[in-house]
Amino acid sequence: MGWFMPVMMAASTALTVMGHRQNIKNIKTNLAWKNYERKVNDLHTRAKMAKKQAKLMSEQRARVGASGVTFTGSPIILANADWQSYKEDLLWEDHKMFIAGMTDENEATSLIASEYYKAGSTILNAGIGWQNYQTNKKIAEKMGV
Repeated sequence: MGWFMPVMMAASTALTVMGHRQNIKNIKTNLAWKNYERKVNDLHTRAKMAKKQAKLMSEQRARVGASGVTFTGSPIILANADWQSYKEDLLWEDHKMFIAGMTDENEATSLIASEYYKAGSTILNAGIGWQNYQTNKKIAEKMGV
């Protein structure tokens, strides 16, 4: 058994562990990107909702102004109902963002834990492999091989 076996075992183990560490970095980077993308999409959705609400309020004021009626009573109740609906839509948008964020966070945490497990398993297997190598080396020396 050559001197290169322990070196090759150590190198293989190191490269495998480095690969798992790189996977962890990639998972974290992907999570950060998803969070950024989700925030940009949320801002875009909120901007569209705000424009739509502003347009609706403007149309309501214009209709009331064109009718010559004072902006009281039923038009105000209608405008308030629309405003409450808009605020409710924003609340649901917040819930959607929170749930998507938690889902991605949990998925990433699970993947990272899996990579740590795989790296630990690799190190454990390397230790067992080293022990087997030492045992086989002793047996070979006893047999004169």
